[in-house]
Amino acid sequence: MNIYYNIKDVPYDKNTVITVGTFDGVHLGHKEIIQKLTDLATKTKSRSFIVTLDPHPRIVLNENKSNTANNTDNNSDNSIHKTSNNQQDEIKLLNDLEDRLKLFEDYGVENVLVINFTKDFAKTSPLSFIEDIIYKNIGFNYFLIGYDHSFGKNREGDINLLLEINDTLNFEIEQVAPLLLDENAISSTKVRKSISNGEIQIANKMLGYDYYIKGFVVEGFKRGRQIGFPTANIEISDKYRLIPMNGVYVVKLEIENYSTKLFGMANIGFRPTFDNDKKLTIEINIFDFNQDIYGNKLKVSFIDYIRNEQKFNSIDEIISQLNKDKIHSLEFVSKL
Repeated sequence: MNIYYNIKDVPYDKNTVITVGTFDGVHLGHKEIIQKLTDLATKTKSRSFIVTLDPHPRIVLNENKSNTANNTDNNSDNSIHKTSNNQQDEIKLLNDLEDRLKLFEDYGVENVLVINFTKDFAKTSPLSFIEDIIYKNIGFNYFLIGYDHSFGKNREGDINLLLEINDTLNFEIEQVAPLLLDENAISSTKVRKSISNGEIQIANKMLGYDYYIKGFVVEGFKRGRQIGFPTANIEISDKYRLIPMNGVYVVKLEIENYSTKLFGMANIGFRPTFDNDKKLTIEINIFDFNQDIYGNKLKVSFIDYIRNEQKFNSIDEIISQLNKDKIHSLEFVSKL
């Protein structure tokens, strides 16, 4: 797959089937668009092309809002409180650019342009985006657009704009209908909501793969080892990655430099029994594994939600519950 980070490096070719979007998660609805893209490219002997944006537009635009709020309140404690609670504006992502590009390649896309989304780029009008940036630099004869996709300044561009200019530029348009799951259209927003609510199996159905996070194994307090359930503590470097709802999960694991297929159970939360940390922790008890993996990169795929995080009255209560969690996990894994 050809990946371009500078539009000037893209060879111009009007025989191109193109689509545009952020594609956060590259869920099954996105996959439907990509499948049509590659099928049409093959049928018309054209190249397939995705134009995607990075960082996510809401990250850039919300930084402006946060900065404005902080400046208005002179960085007081009150302003920090307001900013941290402005959750409706804060975006958490389903994957990073590396993951997105890997999925594009897995699904057969030939070419991808990654546009660096900035405050200045956000001012680009929809017409200029299509005509001056995409059409004149890349070229296309077929434009695929999602059922609810919009683009350009203030997201003012949509299929109606494409219909207005397609006769002049001489290209065909197809709007891809939503892909439904249980009569509901799949979207990145709905996937995020399901993950945030602990509905991991529903999220995985919409994604078409198991939702995962990646991080490095770091030193913890080793309390799990003392009670017979040693854990790998994961530190996530991507502050925009969506972490599933607090609780206990069955997980599938891939450890850097290890080829063994592994499973375990993960706890996400603040360890209320021990010290009620202010910092969120992600701890993984890996089944049938006792090797030193500090510093290794770990991919954690969530496959089932077991229960809420809870505070216990004694160590015996914790051990009893963890044994129940492990039994549930092993039974779930045995049915995969």
